Amino acid sequence: PLAEEGSARLGRFLSASKTVARVELLDCNINTGGCAHVAAALQSNVILTRLSLDHNPIGESGVTALRAALEKNGSLQSLSLRFCGVQPGGAEALARLIAACKLRDLDLQGNQLETLGACRCLEALRENVSLARIGLACTSWGADNAVTQALLETIEQNKTCNEYNIGGNPIGNANAIKLAAALRSTPHVTGLVTTDQLTPAIFHEIAKLADANLKEMLKRNKKKKGGKKKKK
Repeated sequence: PLAEEGSARLGRFLSASKTVARVELLDCNINTGGCAHVAAALQSNVILTRLSLDHNPIGESGVTALRAALEKNGSLQSLSLRFCGVQPGGAEALARLIAACKLRDLDLQGNQLETLGACRCLEALRENVSLARIGLACTSWGADNAVTQALLETIEQNKTCNEYNIGGNPIGNANAIKLAAALRSTPHVTGLVTTDQLTPAIFHEIAKLADANLKEMLKRNKKKKGGKKKKK
């Protein structure tokens, strides 16, 4: 375990590093103070592209420190904060991070956001123009119409986020049917992971629709590349 003293040393190392592009700190006992040291390093590090702080109790204060750092960092592409002890009260800090970050991939699995927290994060995602994937699996919401409606509105408004992971949240068949219908009119959504507690037919229909969107997107991208080659 790094604890705060070890995190401070790591922060100093990352601040000076010119080679390390990927750091995974799984269950290293990094608390809010330790996260502040890591976040401080992000402000000057332009090499790191992936950071994982999974299973470290960074809480709301840690998220706030990371948000401030990411305002100055343009190199980090992937941030994983699975099971980091963020409660519903920390959702606003997460929302601010989501709205302004330049990340491509953000994973918040296992944080107890509940209904209000999940809605706030999804609302913030509508303002983001860089994220291609967001993970909200096992974030303690279920068959609440408010979250489903927030997700539907986000999918409709945000054209840059292609993949959503909401697995582990028991959304229920009725809400899943709404999501399946949305996939038919939102071709940019190429991945939607849901709970396996749905009836098999609905579960597979969602997967099938997302896969069809992915195939169409790949075809469109291939045509674009072909067109550019002909112009040359």
